[in-house]
Amino acid sequence: MARFGGNEFTNYSVPLVFAGRAFLLEPRRPIPLTSVVVEAGGGFYFEILKNNPGESPVSVVESGQTGEIVVRDKQTARLLYKVRPASETSVVFGTLAGEEGVSARITDRFLQVGGVKLENSVFNGVMAGVLVNPDGSIGIGAAIPPRLAQWLMGTDAVERVLKALRNPKWDWRTLPGIAHEAGLPEDQVLQVIESLRSSVERGKTTDKQEDVYRLRPTGVVTPPSSSSLFWSYITKSTSSRST
Repeated sequence: MARFGGNEFTNYSVPLVFAGRAFLLEPRRPIPLTSVVVEAGGGFYFEILKNNPGESPVSVVESGQTGEIVVRDKQTARLLYKVRPASETSVVFGTLAGEEGVSARITDRFLQVGGVKLENSVFNGVMAGVLVNPDGSIGIGAAIPPRLAQWLMGTDAVERVLKALRNPKWDWRTLPGIAHEAGLPEDQVLQVIESLRSSVERGKTTDKQEDVYRLRPTGVVTPPSSSSLFWSYITKSTSSRST
């Protein structure tokens, strides 16, 4: 379970990203719960919250006559997208010209966008299933915008991982060492590292069996030294002290 802006989300995934927005899906019978969050003016707003219209400073959100939720650009009134909650939730995205463009269908079993269909997949953390661009093009395995990804995972988790990576005792950190110091599960640490991937460098232990991480240094990027990797690996393996 996660809590965003006072709202609880259980077993949510992020099947879609569109125009800087993350579509959150919570499994629920008979109708899954769809939420859409956008960053605006340094804050995060739900344009749609659990199948109900929300609000944001950059859009106008209205309920349609057939039960769909229509979201338009606040300045131009251009159609951004519309969502029809159902057992098979449908989403229609607007084009740059404001017309209806590519459509998507989402259930707890599959995601279909245009001619692309993904089945039995779960998208969470910092990766979404499909990126839909305003020009109608589609990308698979899209990265959620970094600030939005950090907000979804929780600022506290990001700060804990950064603090562990900044620990001056270590040049490189193993995943168990970071998780131990940050007090977070290893899978969540990996999600945070992925969200910070432009700032985090990945290396390998000397035996090539384990990944290690450090904040990317300014200037020339150098590979991890044998001594730093050796002590990172040995300390993690032979003592209870975190690396």
